Formats: sequence, C-alpha cells, structure tokens
Amino acid sequence: MRFKLLLSVTLAVLLSTLACGSGNDYGDAVKVNTKFVDAMEGYLNDIGKADSASAVVAAIDTYAQEIEKLAPEMKAIATKHPEWKDRNKVPEELKPLQEKVRKIAAQMPASFMKTMKYMTDTDVREAQQRLQKAMTKMQ
Repeated sequence: MRFKLLLSVTLAVLLSTLACGSGNDYGDAVKVNTKFVDAMEGYLNDIGKADSASAVVAAIDTYAQEIEKLAPEMKAIATKHPEWKDRNKVPEELKPLQEKVRKIAAQMPASFMKTMKYMTDTDVREAQQRLQKAMTKMQ
C-alpha cells in the first residue's frame, strides 16, 4: 500500500511539473525535471544492484536526499501553474522527457517488489519512511 502511494505521489508530482512548458518557465521546468528523472534512474539502478538490506537502505536514502533537494523547486513550479497538471498539454519540447518518465515509471513496480524482500529489516522500513516524507514535500 505504501509503495503504491509513493509511486502515485512520485508520478503525479513529476507529471504535473513536466506539463509546465509555456512562457519563461520552460527552462526551469526542464532543468528541475531532468534532475528528478536522473534521481529516479539512479534509484532504480541502485535498487537493481542491491543484494542486501544495507544496499537497499543506501539506495533509498540517496534517492530521498535528492528528492529533498529538488522538492522546493518542483513544488514551486506545480504551485505556480496548477493548470499544467493536465499532461495532455505538454509542449512538444518536453515530450521526450515525458516519454522517458513513462519508461522509468514502468520500472518502478519491480523496484518496489525488490524492496519488499527487505521490509522486515527495521532500517529499510525507516529509510522508506524517510523517502515518503521527502516525497510529501513536493506536494
């Protein structure tokens, strides 16, 4: 349940900020979303390589730290332009990034399944809670 919520929040925030492609905000939106996508890719790579609870914790913590750094910018974009939440209004210049997000999103459930193998570990559960807290800062 927590993983579905985390995935939903991640994708909702990312897609809502991806849609901000008009006017002078375009460059900032591309920049912050590119960093967010890079963080997601790094997380997926790290989780994919994880073979222990401590490796899962390290992957989650690194991702949470990146999210905490990006959260204020992503929240500002989404707050400034709530009308951009409609992903059908993404400008052509952002469509390649939007496609990359779709591909990454398809990999997220597998990463959550791998994390589930280690959820009996207290440190993994605590890291997951830190990530959830970081994600809420983007809303």
